[in-house]
Amino acid sequence: MVSLKRYFALFFICLLFALPFAAAENVTSLLNTYDNAKKHFDKVKEELVDCQATGDDCEDIQEDVLDAAIDTAKEGITLMLAYLEYSGSDGSAVADLEKALDDLGYVHDKDDFEAVVASAKTTWTSVSISVKQKTIEDLFAEVDELVDKGELIDAKLSCGVEELSASDTTLDTAVASFSAAIALADQRIDAAEELLSKGEDLDSVLATIKDAQASLKESQTSLSTAHNALTAAGGSLCSEVTIVDDEDDEVV
Repeated sequence: MVSLKRYFALFFICLLFALPFAAAENVTSLLNTYDNAKKHFDKVKEELVDCQATGDDCEDIQEDVLDAAIDTAKEGITLMLAYLEYSGSDGSAVADLEKALDDLGYVHDKDDFEAVVASAKTTWTSVSISVKQKTIEDLFAEVDELVDKGELIDAKLSCGVEELSASDTTLDTAVASFSAAIALADQRIDAAEELLSKGEDLDSVLATIKDAQASLKESQTSLSTAHNALTAAGGSLCSEVTIVDDEDDEVV
């Protein structure tokens, strides 16, 4: 009888994919393919549980579970290879994972499967920290750039409001809301930068970056409202403004 608990333990590997990915458009597709394969594996696994509860012969479903596990492992290793290609990890890890991917095509039973997945997991574990470091650093750079752009828009928006001859409550409220969200995003991305510089836990860094992303997302509604209200009032964003960055250098 196939041990569902052991299968579940083998697929602990999927937790390693909770990483940011700052580039490569095909990753979204790879993640979706992996998730779909994992969902199918979970579904077949539940069918096996139901079958075993009845005391019936479940051999056919056990084979389906193994097939679904193999498919999921293939998609998982393909995703690992994409991460390695992006991060520029060494060729030995790539070669080992490519061999594991090929070996999955020759799996005939759960023992074969466990051996291949164990090998892939060992290889991935040996490089996952460096991959995670690279992807988080790149995500930080992207979000930091977005925060800088948000600050520039905030300055242009505020300048545009100041040039209006009359005040507008809707506009003022939206601008204040946008400015507050951008300021919070800046505070959070600065905190993430400090954590990175101190070599703090990468999960803490990632959580802080995601907080900054959340603030940026939150700012979008108020920005749209503010821009529409500014336009309706006959105003526009200033084309040129001067702001001061975190290092107190003037930026025009």
